Amino acid sequence: MLSLASSVETKSQSRKIIHDSFDKSKFAQLIESLSKKLLNARGKCLVVCGVNDKDLQILVNYINHLLGNYGSTLDLENYSRQLQGNDAKLTNLLEEIRNDKVSALFIYGVNPVYDLPERKSLIEGLKNIPLVVSFSDRNNETAGHSHYVCPDSHMLESWNDGEPVNGVFTLAQPVIQPLINTRSVIESLSIWTGKKQSSYDLIKNFWREFVLPRQTGEKDFQKFWLATQRVVSHKWDESLQKGFCEVQSRKTKQNSFSTKGVKISFERLRNSSIETSDDVEFNLILYPKISMLDGHHAHNPWLQELPDPISKIVWDNYASISPTAAANLNISEGEIVEIKSIDNGEKVNLQLPAHIQPGQHDKVISVALGYGRKGTDRFTKIGPQWIEARPTVEPGELVGKNVAQFIRFENGTRQFSGVKVSISKTGRKYLLASTQEHHELEVPKNLASHEHERRQIIQETSFNEYSQNPSAGSFEKYELHSLWPEEHTYKGHHWGMVIDLTACTGCSACVVSCQAENNIPVVGKDEVYRNREMHWIRIDRYYEEKDEEIKIAYQPMLCQQCDNAPCETVCPVLATVHSEEGLNQQVYNRCVGTRYCANNCPYKVRRFNWFEYSRGDNMQKLVLNPDVVVRERGIMEKCTFCVQRIQESKILAKSNGIKIKDGDIKPACQQSCPANAIVFGDMNDPESEVSKLMKDPRYYRVLEELGVRPSVGYLTLVRNREKEKGEITNG
Repeated sequence: MLSLASSVETKSQSRKIIHDSFDKSKFAQLIESLSKKLLNARGKCLVVCGVNDKDLQILVNYINHLLGNYGSTLDLENYSRQLQGNDAKLTNLLEEIRNDKVSALFIYGVNPVYDLPERKSLIEGLKNIPLVVSFSDRNNETAGHSHYVCPDSHMLESWNDGEPVNGVFTLAQPVIQPLINTRSVIESLSIWTGKKQSSYDLIKNFWREFVLPRQTGEKDFQKFWLATQRVVSHKWDESLQKGFCEVQSRKTKQNSFSTKGVKISFERLRNSSIETSDDVEFNLILYPKISMLDGHHAHNPWLQELPDPISKIVWDNYASISPTAAANLNISEGEIVEIKSIDNGEKVNLQLPAHIQPGQHDKVISVALGYGRKGTDRFTKIGPQWIEARPTVEPGELVGKNVAQFIRFENGTRQFSGVKVSISKTGRKYLLASTQEHHELEVPKNLASHEHERRQIIQETSFNEYSQNPSAGSFEKYELHSLWPEEHTYKGHHWGMVIDLTACTGCSACVVSCQAENNIPVVGKDEVYRNREMHWIRIDRYYEEKDEEIKIAYQPMLCQQCDNAPCETVCPVLATVHSEEGLNQQVYNRCVGTRYCANNCPYKVRRFNWFEYSRGDNMQKLVLNPDVVVRERGIMEKCTFCVQRIQESKILAKSNGIKIKDGDIKPACQQSCPANAIVFGDMNDPESEVSKLMKDPRYYRVLEELGVRPSVGYLTLVRNREKEKGEITNG
């Protein structure tokens, strides 16, 4: 599938063309090349619009129509019903608020005082509304300007349902009693309308009226509700167990494209195209970071400390600027810059630290949304408080800056890009904490034996090469005779893992799920800055630049569970030992913190507990997994393949008198991976998925030339592009 929005090579080519004073011949070549690829992939390609512009969306839809993608790569029957916001209706509401035409305003799931531009006028408008009710679960920016705050219950405390995809209804049931005095929104509305009902009854009645008619498996609701027959997709009890119920999809009428409408959109775009003229210093682009999104997660320290997939920076937003622009302006990493809007709208200025981002357009400044949220000042003292500790947040400050003031309304829609800004130095510095300091796989020139020498950490090839030779891009495999005695024999299970680098997107879901599963502490910005982060799995990100084009490769890196583990040979107290199932175990009560094992680990995946990390009050301690011990100061810790899950499955299988099947055990990282890039299983089972992948021609192990025999392997990264003349794809 060719995606115009996700093609790194295409973006890089476009950036270079625009930078070269818009060379029309090069641009025409690029368009011709893309057109040929799309035409050759009719019905199997996809063109995506990443801009909130109706005219551009119409043109993109028309291109997909011409390519025959509707009904193939575009499904109008089973469409997503998420993100149903309507900017046009929002614009009308804001206009009514300004004109004092709103008598009552109920605010649920949004934070307009924080999210929207021109917040001062919105606050003044809220003052003139007789009744403003917020359902926020905390005292956020909007709740502070409401007459009443009626907090909604947490999703784990209440019944709920939804239809995220047309034809698929989901059910959520409470798993804990409400911890504080809250009530679900639907119960509050039921009471206020004089029909007091529980959320369970409300949902049940909704299913009777709206869900039952959309299925054909059962006509009687009581039977549908309490059916005992195994009609899984239509039974209430089974739906509760599975969490969803499939019904008939709503029929969608597909209208034919209006050529006249397409022409009108095209003309409007041509007449209003953004010019990168000399009087415009930069165009500002605002984007949602994967961990923060619109700021909903700003109060979650796990996500504040989750490294950004591209920059690898934590606990901050920043102004990303290209290396060329930074050199021209003499801006260094972490230097605070002032961004000022210079268009005809409201004048806005903001100060942010600069981050030099390879691959970015020289005329673009990009800043993440979702920061500067009220209440994040509570993170001031997060992390250990020792004599040289620096605060994660300066007293009285918030985590990052709110850049929503740069959003603008245009033609009834919110625009997050195209704002014309200038940038200037302030002469002050700011510490940005990053979890990665090395960014390339190429050996430094003064160490390389030839110009194209590259570390053999990530194997990669092109799709064309892989189609002709499944082993393309593979480095030489090393079969080394070990000086170790063959004392590690695994007669039972031998656990291993394979990670597909082609599938991995670097989203870091595995990182935060591992943190939640294994009680890994949040250490704070200062400790991350000192390279003392505690994540048991990290996502290494590498850049590769050629002819001003940037390629990115991701590689999850965790304890490799080596059979010949170098950490074991140097531990003076046998705190790290091998299990009979191939796990490199860490015996915490033996460890005395010499850190010899960390020094001897070639993968640098072991973590030293420098401090006793407090867990706050008793409510915060509820987040801890009771199946995993909380480690103390002065010991080493690392990935264990979620051994608690392995033991739980073994105990359950033994009690039921059955054998563990392939797929019964899933570590937290595998369970949470949205791309199914991680596979875990028994390497001694020839029918297991992990054993089959280890026979794949793409399979390799990192640093296997050391003879440590890791139990974690990778599949070669296959890029969806052609090999260029003279390019060396395997290093």
